[in-house]
Amino acid sequence: DVLRVIDLVVVSVDILVTLLILIMPVTLLPVILARIARIMKVTRAFRMLSMFPELNVLMRGMFLACKTIMWGVFLLVAMLCFWSIFATLFIHPIVQDLDRQGFWASLD
Repeated sequence: DVLRVIDLVVVSVDILVTLLILIMPVTLLPVILARIARIMKVTRAFRMLSMFPELNVLMRGMFLACKTIMWGVFLLVAMLCFWSIFATLFIHPIVQDLDRQGFWASLD
């Protein structure tokens, strides 16, 4: 199949250029174009997967699960930021007072 040969050439060129960049750091326009072509190949594969109803349902489920995980991570980071600000504003002055009173020196 011609499309498989084109995919093979695009992936091979991208791998070779990546190795070349590791050896000699150079920014080239063809490298960017090769990576864009590789991304287009991946999108074509996703489009082909969506033709099958069962795979389409699985892909939607994966997308929704990733979306839920993203929101969970966002909420965890928000809570971590909230508690770190709370600790800095309210607990840190108490710890400084204890340090001035020599509380920490007695623990050594």
